Amino acid sequence: MIDSLGLEALALAASISSLDDDIEEFDRNALGLRPAEATLRLSFEAFNTRRAELGKVIELHKWRETLAARRAAIDAASTKSDRDSLPVGPDSSTVFSFGETIKEVLTAWGFPDADKVQFDPKANDITVAGKARDANGKGVRAVLHAAFNVAMAIHCIDNGLPHPGFIVLDTPLLTYREPLKSRHGELSDDEKALKASSLAEKFYRHLASLEGKLQVIVLENSDPPADIEDIAFIEVFTGVLGEGRYGLLSVRGRGQPARGAS
Repeated sequence: MIDSLGLEALALAASISSLDDDIEEFDRNALGLRPAEATLRLSFEAFNTRRAELGKVIELHKWRETLAARRAAIDAASTKSDRDSLPVGPDSSTVFSFGETIKEVLTAWGFPDADKVQFDPKANDITVAGKARDANGKGVRAVLHAAFNVAMAIHCIDNGLPHPGFIVLDTPLLTYREPLKSRHGELSDDEKALKASSLAEKFYRHLASLEGKLQVIVLENSDPPADIEDIAFIEVFTGVLGEGRYGLLSVRGRGQPARGAS
């Protein structure tokens, strides 16, 4: 019995020794395969990264095709609306009313051909007998521009539209300049006809008649008619320190402001 157990022990010991040898062989083989395994792992990770990138590109292409199809459908659809387009600018009755106000202003001023004056809604400007305002001489253009501003103020106030209640006209009577001394040169034919009229006096008297409705400040280089001094406040800017009011704005000379300036 003892001999039999001894033989089995020897057999098991031999088997264990053989298994240890096999394990060592497996370990050696595993160590030898590690470089190949590392290379394969890196290749697999690179493959997965590339596959994810390509997947995004494919999705973008699909989305692009979807958008292209939508755009084609939109382009093919009619963009014309059955609804009437919204009106832009004043309506025809307002344009006519404003044109009549301009005509009334110029008639009061004694402007030649005042009855042929109209307001062109396309150009947003005045025409005289079909002639555009900017086709006239500089002096006539200045008078028409002044009439436009006065008429605009009257139209707004009479119709309850917002308006500050005053306007400033800068050299509206440019026609009455001295042609040889002015930088604007000689008078054109239409300017000569205008200068020969009594427009200057009627211009100021009409503005004075608007007292209580509208305040008008006129900055002019030429002297106003003498007979309007009783209906207008006239301030002379001398341009000389110590002699009257120097100018519109305060000017300091020798440590003192110009008299009347504020």
